Amino acid sequence: MVKNISKNIFRFTCIALLIVLFQVDAEAQTRRKKKKKKARVERNERPSMSLRERIYVGSYINTPSIFGSNTGTQFGVGLQPFAAFKYNQYFSSGVAFKFDYLYINSSGISQQLTDFSSTVFTRALLAESIILQVEGGIYSDQRFIGFNQKERVAFPILLVGAGYSFGNSEIILAYDISGNFFRNQIFPFEYKFGLVFDF
Repeated sequence: MVKNISKNIFRFTCIALLIVLFQVDAEAQTRRKKKKKKARVERNERPSMSLRERIYVGSYINTPSIFGSNTGTQFGVGLQPFAAFKYNQYFSSGVAFKFDYLYINSSGISQQLTDFSSTVFTRALLAESIILQVEGGIYSDQRFIGFNQKERVAFPILLVGAGYSFGNSEIILAYDISGNFFRNQIFPFEYKFGLVFDF
């Protein structure tokens, strides 16, 4: 009889344990379903950007350069307006057009050179302030080939850079990995300061 009582207690304990386990598992599944439903609702309620909010414009100013020597002076500056489209808050792409101006005064003779570039770029914004950017296109370089004679040479470029965004301002340092700047005796780094405006 004692054995029968022990068996009944064991059976009852096992049944009670199974009931508790099923109850805990059911509650856990219910909580998971509620979390998934809440996440779906939050995603659906999150406002998406309008077309106006996705477009932004701005302009970079390449750092002005001034050189002086006993024979003359040289001054250069660049301006690069751009327009871009935001895919989301992290990624965007755009187009840019750059104008570089170089003034040279040597031995009393003044001359000017102008360079142009047309590029497309893609960028990522990390931690709301760190910029990673890839920019490629065509660069048109004007150069002297003799006294008061100039020629224009076009070649592809591919710039990879990083920068920092603060407010409506940006600073970017980029390097031409194509090697064409270096081969055409142009400094391969670009350091530029930009102003960005949302519509």
